[in-house]
Amino acid sequence: LHFRDCVLAFHEYTLDMMGEIARREGHMNKLSQEHKSRLAAASLSKFDKMKQAVRANQSVFDRMILKHVDDEMLKGTNSMHSAPHHMAKVRLVLHQLAREWSSEGEQERKDCFGPILEQLNIHCEKRSRVLCPGAGLGRLPVEIVGNGYACQGNEFSYHMLLAGDLALNQLNTKEEDVIHPWLDNTCNVKNVHDLYRRVNIPDTTAREIMKNNQNPELSMCAGEFIESYAPEPESWDCVVTCFFIDTAPNVFQYIETIKTILKPGGIWINHGPLLWHWCSPEFASTPSTKKQDSRYHESIELSYDELKCAITSYGFEYLHEEWRRCNYSSNNKSMLSSMYDTILFTCRKPARKST
Repeated sequence: LHFRDCVLAFHEYTLDMMGEIARREGHMNKLSQEHKSRLAAASLSKFDKMKQAVRANQSVFDRMILKHVDDEMLKGTNSMHSAPHHMAKVRLVLHQLAREWSSEGEQERKDCFGPILEQLNIHCEKRSRVLCPGAGLGRLPVEIVGNGYACQGNEFSYHMLLAGDLALNQLNTKEEDVIHPWLDNTCNVKNVHDLYRRVNIPDTTAREIMKNNQNPELSMCAGEFIESYAPEPESWDCVVTCFFIDTAPNVFQYIETIKTILKPGGIWINHGPLLWHWCSPEFASTPSTKKQDSRYHESIELSYDELKCAITSYGFEYLHEEWRRCNYSSNNKSMLSSMYDTILFTCRKPARKST
């Protein structure tokens, strides 16, 4: 049922966005003629351009969900059925596509993925088995395989999994499709044309990135990290967590799972902030049922020094530790940019003691 709700949200993207555009256009139309006369022509025509961009985005989503749409979804298409939190995630998918699979995201990927790949090349032998939870749209696992490793990405969000399937399995030619990812960013806009500007995807294909790996091993696993992997002790040579560990309501459980699934002497590479996802009161109840969400009531928000103390208490040995700076899914033409001071660390699980 949840998967169907996610597919329906992509299907209803146009309905949702056209409603927002109509609201803003209505506000503009209420201006007096004297005020309208003081605007450039682009200000009055931007809504038509935005509607065209919405339809272009919908064509990408339709391609994405084609094999999952049923006849029931096609009924009653003039009214919204999707919850606001689902529509917010659909809009975020466009941002994520720009981050992971366009030339606009190149600098972000260099800042975020580059240090991880450097640590991987220093501390892990080629062909090592690498697990990447919180894999998003799959770009980092693809880059890991392109560097000579075997990698499995793990992702919990169906919204991300659907878009990841598009990026990994359906986009087979460089810049074969177009998205307009920033239509929902109507504040801090430098130029009206930036609202509906084109972003070509993909900047390159997964196949092209992995071509130098003679036997590429890439897979994706859908599911919650702990539930999916805790039953697999000592299965992985390396775990890479990128903008991931702060998704835990109780980070001790993540640390324990990572220790469990790593082979003796295995490597854990982490890069990201500590934006603890379940600390906000907005997560006190689930949007669809209004029931209390237990994760909000379990949220443990540690400082980095507290987290490091916890990590070392499990026997992990720090091999590398460095502060970096990263954006995340940022609009590089916006007047607003959020920069994280991120922590990059590499740890080793203790080797099995000889008897």
